[in-house]
Amino acid sequence: DLMKTNNLNFRVWSKEDNTMYDADFLITNNGLLRKSDFEKSIIQICSFDDYELNVWIGGYDRNGKQIFIGDIVEYMQEKYIVSYHQFQIILNQVNKSNYISPHDTLDARKEYGVYHFKNIEVIGNIYENKDLLK
Repeated sequence: DLMKTNNLNFRVWSKEDNTMYDADFLITNNGLLRKSDFEKSIIQICSFDDYELNVWIGGYDRNGKQIFIGDIVEYMQEKYIVSYHQFQIILNQVNKSNYISPHDTLDARKEYGVYHFKNIEVIGNIYENKDLLK
């Protein structure tokens, strides 16, 4: 159910300049990552070695914010990392071996194929908020 949306929505973390991009990137029909800089009229094909894709899981947190793979979320006063494992979305508890499946255990409603999680809040991501992983 989660991640089965018609439009692939993602953000891109650049390992080169340590920046998260919400736009400017496309995946071409032949599976290449393309970066567009419209101000400079430049289009370049990028290596997946230099970038990490964070795919939208098809859901929103309690504040209406999109939830992506790599996000750090808070649920019941605990922190979790949104991950993809064995063909399903899971929440791995930070610094513990516990994990939960968001669509089985959390209070969510589904509207038009999109989940709205009432008890999850995105508080950061694993790239820009490493301090939350302590």
